[in-house]
Amino acid sequence: MTTETITWVTDGSLPDADITVLAEIESADCTEVWPAYYDGETWVDATGWPMRSRVIAWADMPAGSRAAR
Repeated sequence: MTTETITWVTDGSLPDADITVLAEIESADCTEVWPAYYDGETWVDATGWPMRSRVIAWADMPAGSRAAR
């Protein structure tokens, strides 16, 4: 088994431009987390569309199981 710790950034700082991260968006119903990136001006989802919901936290993408090999 491989485990990783995900550290969420909640202080308003932004990731480097064009780096894919996990983005937590503001949602009334539940916590939603999506792959996204900040293009230097706005948040963009993994399909290339600007995100409609406000990003309230972000985290670096986990390395995944192959990183442990």
